[in-house]
Amino acid sequence: MRKFTQAEFDLFHIDSNGYKICPTGDYSQIKSFHNRCKFEEYSYFGDYSCFGNECVFGRKCSFGAFSLFGKRCTFDDMCIFQIGCEFLDSCSFGIRCIFALCCKFEDKCNFGAISSFGKQCKFGEKCRCEFGEFRYMVSFCGIFEELNSTDVFLLANDSICVRQGLFGGTLKEFVTYCKTRYSSENHGKTYIDLISAIKSQFEIMRGRSLT
Repeated sequence: MRKFTQAEFDLFHIDSNGYKICPTGDYSQIKSFHNRCKFEEYSYFGDYSCFGNECVFGRKCSFGAFSLFGKRCTFDDMCIFQIGCEFLDSCSFGIRCIFALCCKFEDKCNFGAISSFGKQCKFGEKCRCEFGEFRYMVSFCGIFEELNSTDVFLLANDSICVRQGLFGGTLKEFVTYCKTRYSSENHGKTYIDLISAIKSQFEIMRGRSLT
């Protein structure tokens, strides 16, 4: 993959819509990118990169730790983000994006299906996942033979949905899934108990029983 310098980046063409067109490459030597940069798929960025508003990224781009993204940035499918990345309002993500721990999302971010979140990620108001607008999300790593993380969403209508690998559905559907998915009854019960504990915390936050 070609590694671009700041001087080369500065010479990239700007299209009729005001986007700087950036080919696939290694941008790790560049730390600051202005508004409306458009990067092709598989591009790579280093730690502490800073992007302006309305940047566009192709599929399978990879971003270093503690990167900062401006408002209304758009990411295609299967992008990967390292620890501590921060996103301002109204960013949008394709399916199967992976976020490491401690990422922070401001208001109205929109996540595609089968996204994966690390621990201690924080979300602003009116963010949306595949199940709809959500208030809170709790994630825990896979246990036993399960490699995928489990993400539990409290939606704006106070219902609870769960994403684990290719499974996505309501809390009730997840309980049924655990009973049939895991060969060991104890393994399935452990997941159900963890989800129940998270549900109890959501109920304390909301001051009411939830489904």
